[in-house]
Amino acid sequence: MTLTELTPAGARAFEAAADALAAAGAELVEIDLEPFLEAGRLLYEGAFVAERFDAVGAFVVAHRDEVDPTVGAIIAAAGSIPVSAVAADRERLEALRLAAGRELAGADALLVPTAPFQPTIAEVAAEPLAVNTRLGTYTSFCNLLDMAAVAVPTGEADGGQFGVTVMAPAFADRVAADIARLLVSDEHVARIRRQRG
Repeated sequence: MTLTELTPAGARAFEAAADALAAAGAELVEIDLEPFLEAGRLLYEGAFVAERFDAVGAFVVAHRDEVDPTVGAIIAAAGSIPVSAVAADRERLEALRLAAGRELAGADALLVPTAPFQPTIAEVAAEPLAVNTRLGTYTSFCNLLDMAAVAVPTGEADGGQFGVTVMAPAFADRVAADIARLLVSDEHVARIRRQRG
C-alpha cells in the first residue's frame, strides 16, 4: 500500500529506513495498511472520545476557562455521543483488530512513518485538530490495536528530522526495541547518552 500522506521527501526517507532494515537482515513484506488506518480514524472520527468525557467531562464542563479550548470543545461535545455509537465502534474495532492480525500473521513487527509531515506552529494553531489528526495517520491505531511501539529518528525530510515507528503485538516490546535499534547508528546512541549525562 502506498503511504499517500507522506511528502515525496518523506517517502524517500521512509524507503531509506526500510532499505537499512533489509541491509541489516530483515525480510520486508508489504501489507495492506488499511485496517490499521481505519482503526486509527476511529480515534478522532469515532465515538471513543465518549470515554474521555466519562473520565474528565464533568471537570472540563465546569472549568472550560482552565482547559485548552480545542480539547475542551472536543470533550464537552463527546457528552452527547449515544452509547449505541460507542458499541458500534467497539464492534468495528474488533473486526479491524482481526483484519490487522491477519495482515501481520507471521511477521514480527510493522514499520511505519512516525509522522507524515512537519507542520509549522502557525499551522497547528490555525487547525489543531486537523493537523494532529493528520500527524497521527500512521500511529493513532497503535493503542487501539494494543500494540507496543518504539519511534526512532532515521534521517531528514522536508527541512527537518524524519523518523519511523516500529510496532509489535502487545507484550513484544523487546522485539520492537531490538528492531528499532537496528535503525539507530552507534553515533546517535552515543550522542543521546552524552546528553543524558
